[in-house]
Amino acid sequence: MTGEPGACYATFSIQLEIRMFTKTISLAILALTAAAAAAQDMNYVFYTDQVTGAPGATVTIPVRLDNTGGEIQAWSVGLSVPAPLEILDFRMGPDTAQFNNGAGPQFYGDAIYPGVGVTVGVVIDFQLNETLAPGIGYVVHEVDVRIPAGADPGTQYQISFVDTIGSPPVVNLVVVDASGFVPVQWEGSVVVELGAPFCFCDGSGALPPCGNAAGPDEGCANSTGGGARLTAFGSSSASADTLVFQAANLLPGQPALLFVGNNSLGGGNGIPFGDGLRCAGNNVVRLGVAFPDFAGAATWGPGLGVAGGWGQGDTRRFQSWYRDPGASPCGSGFNLTHGVELTFGP
Repeated sequence: MTGEPGACYATFSIQLEIRMFTKTISLAILALTAAAAAAQDMNYVFYTDQVTGAPGATVTIPVRLDNTGGEIQAWSVGLSVPAPLEILDFRMGPDTAQFNNGAGPQFYGDAIYPGVGVTVGVVIDFQLNETLAPGIGYVVHEVDVRIPAGADPGTQYQISFVDTIGSPPVVNLVVVDASGFVPVQWEGSVVVELGAPFCFCDGSGALPPCGNAAGPDEGCANSTGGGARLTAFGSSSASADTLVFQAANLLPGQPALLFVGNNSLGGGNGIPFGDGLRCAGNNVVRLGVAFPDFAGAATWGPGLGVAGGWGQGDTRRFQSWYRDPGASPCGSGFNLTHGVELTFGP
């Protein structure tokens, strides 16, 4: 349900009467306030992805939850979406919408706080028979936002987790066995595409090496189940040399190489190579190796121009090769992102 914050969060305190094995158990779920929670706990993590889109496009920001410290009965999350991004819609994520045989959680609320772009949600299963089991990468909420039509390519808008906005205040918290914990919060972003992404592994061009197709904006699927993405931001000015690349959905801690070539391969559709598609070739230059963080994100730049050797008017194709040694779909132990084509200015 959607509405005014007070309608869903009058006190953030709920008394549950639960009948179980002929006993009536009275369980007081903690008030979801900052005072009720302990210090940040690495067993619980809220995070958002880096998502990309063209000027004027609508993109979906997934709000994810890792919980390795116990079954979760409830959570509250505050997410700030900065202007000029526009929130269009927000909803329960697919991993928790399946509670109660697809009927959704028995208590769920969300709201937008005017002027600050904050969305919030509380989930409680009244029977406590469908708690969120320990796991990683749960998509607990989704937020649709529109990128301004006039946004400059390469612009990066930071998505932030926030507390103590609104009345009653938003708070980032999970409830486990009637105890409150503050999750660690890792913030993602919305990036306006710089350059032209190409060579996706969605089956529309070259066939995936072993049927491991991924989404429409991704490389071929890796052992995470999805494909890796490559985004350019900063500036395409050759003299400024502020170009930065970031890859997402790599394998945490596994090396990832950014490289650049003069040409696109396979007519822009790529050619099979390992578990992925090779998109960039001809006079290939290695631009650096990075090690992705726990969320599978890696960054290269700025200062790539010296190694790359490009100048005003040059067009180059960029791509990342990365290791996937554990359970890669095709068994090669490595994969690639899609490609990005970029023409440099002065």
